[in-house]
Amino acid sequence: MQVIVVLPSVLMLSWLGIEVGLALRAAAVARHGADAVALAAAARFDEGFPSAVADALTAAAASRAPAGSLSISVGPGPAGGSDLEFGRWDRRQRVFVPDREGGRAVRSTVRFAADHPNGAPGLVLPAFFPGVAVEIERQSVAVFVPPKHLVSALVLESGRTALEIERAARLRTRGTVLVASNDASAVRVEGDPRVLVAELRVAGGLDEGSEERIDSDVVVGVAIPADPYASTALPPLDPTPAEPIEHDHLGTTFVYPGVHSALTATGGRVVLLTGVHQFDGPISLAGAATLELQNATLRLGPLGRLLLSDRAEVEGGGSNEIPGWEDFWILQESGGRSWNLADSARIDVKGHAWAPTTRIELEGSARMDTGTLVAGTVRARGDSVLRLRESIERLEATPVPGRAKLVR
Repeated sequence: MQVIVVLPSVLMLSWLGIEVGLALRAAAVARHGADAVALAAAARFDEGFPSAVADALTAAAASRAPAGSLSISVGPGPAGGSDLEFGRWDRRQRVFVPDREGGRAVRSTVRFAADHPNGAPGLVLPAFFPGVAVEIERQSVAVFVPPKHLVSALVLESGRTALEIERAARLRTRGTVLVASNDASAVRVEGDPRVLVAELRVAGGLDEGSEERIDSDVVVGVAIPADPYASTALPPLDPTPAEPIEHDHLGTTFVYPGVHSALTATGGRVVLLTGVHQFDGPISLAGAATLELQNATLRLGPLGRLLLSDRAEVEGGGSNEIPGWEDFWILQESGGRSWNLADSARIDVKGHAWAPTTRIELEGSARMDTGTLVAGTVRARGDSVLRLRESIERLEATPVPGRAKLVR
């Protein structure tokens, strides 16, 4: 009699134990799949959104789900969406923050449910109780750790604050940012900016509270290498009388290489043809004016500067006609002038910028997107963006390859 009474309870407990074990096993499978997808995507971040997504899908196909191979859905780039999101990892709060421009942190979501292509966990409970739905969802976050041997920016001001990122401005670089200033407040980061660089290395220190706002490794009190281009000869400035650029501010004006007094445009397009274009005065673009560099290099004299406002744009790429300065689109040896980008002005140029005594200022929604930058000081505020996509070859050190790691 006792056996008859106890046996159902034993069977029920055994069944529940098996159900719990199956649920835990399904949860572990979901976790492993999420880990694999996040790591695969983060590891390929440096090669672009399509490559990251392709590897994530490959990792998913090699993982298991109740209905077969793991299935994930991905939104359009660069932020992704749905089961694969790209953004940044807030190390202080330990949370993933989606970013519409993407980022090197990846959050993957794996879901097992009856209404999902992955299928529901293989449990018996829903068969006996049709109203009970068992779902398992797991998320993983992995981040791309950039290679530390690449340098994208060198800021050379030596005795005061040299790098300022304020409000909601963004600084994004492929490689390390070097700041030569030995001032105690050589770097100032205020507001709610996004500083996403491989590493920030500073000869001096950071203003109080700045390090907490930087989502990258920071190293202070270190030796910063000298300007690697300082000993590379530039051709002397051409003393030929400068000619004005005649532009009607409406159509397209093609300009041959030579010495130009200045350029002012409030509309239309000015195309600088292949070669070196020396400017003795400022380049001032406003309205919807566009300056296109067709494999052209801007050689600014001491009074030269860039002044961009409204929706003005500079686009194109640099020339290869100056030995030692191949692929540089702008050169300014001295003068201490500032380049100002305001409103929604945009620079999107392939190549490198060298202006070791120049102050670069971005404000409003301005954007500067280029290869590398050597400058005197850099200041970005508002919701402006400075993005550097390449590395300074002369500052590359012993290779330290990038890698991906799980953070959650």
